[in-house]
Amino acid sequence: MKDFFSFVDVRHKVWPIILVTNPKPAFTVQPAKEPFHLVASSSHVRIMIYSPSAIELCQARIGNGSWRTCRLSGQTQPLYTLPWQPELYAAGLHTLQVRARDESGSENQIEIEFSLDGSRPVPAVLKRFLLLMDLTTFFAVHFCGLFSVSFDLMGRHLFRYSSARASVFALYL
Repeated sequence: MKDFFSFVDVRHKVWPIILVTNPKPAFTVQPAKEPFHLVASSSHVRIMIYSPSAIELCQARIGNGSWRTCRLSGQTQPLYTLPWQPELYAAGLHTLQVRARDESGSENQIEIEFSLDGSRPVPAVLKRFLLLMDLTTFFAVHFCGLFSVSFDLMGRHLFRYSSARASVFALYL
């Protein structure tokens, strides 16, 4: 229990990939499994940037502050750092933006919400509903409902067609 687990969702063929490892996004913090308290005493924002081409620019800002250039700190890893004062962000949620550009001209920018006091962002109601829902049951119920409505409509149509045909047949007798 001395390391952090960090991840980022990526879009296919969108470079550079930006992964903020310190501070972590507030919705991914696991205080029971990670040494979350260490973030409040850290000296640098840490960012990993991946791209097939060399990175030529990495900048970050917290809140509406000015963009500051990050320094390549990793010798074998694409680690970029930026000095910060975590005590300025001790309470509540804050926003960190990072933008990067590689030598091929590809650019990407991300924004995360972080907190040092354990505050969590309030997820949108629809997102929360989808995450907490049992999708197997949801789709099974909707499939059965759609299936039964289809059979009902098909049955009504066939009954109407067969009734009309029987009436025409009765006229010929």
